[in-house]
Amino acid sequence: MLSAEDCAAWLTENGLVAEPYGKPLAAGAGYARLAVPRSDEQVEAAATCLAQLSGGAPALLQMEDWAVHTEDTFPCPLTNLLAAGETKPPCGIAFTADAAKALADCAAFILNHGQTAYLYLVGPGLSVLLWEGDLIEIWGRSTSETSGIAAVLGDIWK
Repeated sequence: MLSAEDCAAWLTENGLVAEPYGKPLAAGAGYARLAVPRSDEQVEAAATCLAQLSGGAPALLQMEDWAVHTEDTFPCPLTNLLAAGETKPPCGIAFTADAAKALADCAAFILNHGQTAYLYLVGPGLSVLLWEGDLIEIWGRSTSETSGIAAVLGDIWK
């Protein structure tokens, strides 16, 4: 579990831009926006695809809307991750290379429950905004890479 300061340090250490929404793209960088599918199976497949894109590298899931959650509505398995007696949720969760399933479960839960979070994937250098269960926005190092990932995700829910 990471505090806001820990998340900022993690992003800096891994060369990723925090909260890229509304920020200008770096030269050559790519951006794509996709509507989230409505089928639970398609959402789970998309979340699994996003988690597998980490390619065995670390990932960070950073929640953006904790204020709207009570202890009973923390996303995914976060209630299991909170330390006993902890009342304030963490800002983010760092996932190791072997935690793709847990990462996919969290992403699917966020998409299915209309929540907002950033998913940062070190391996491909992606920042992904899971926005209120309606949109997936992707920022990448190159236009071709980002377009390719958007095409793969789009194919999942055709």
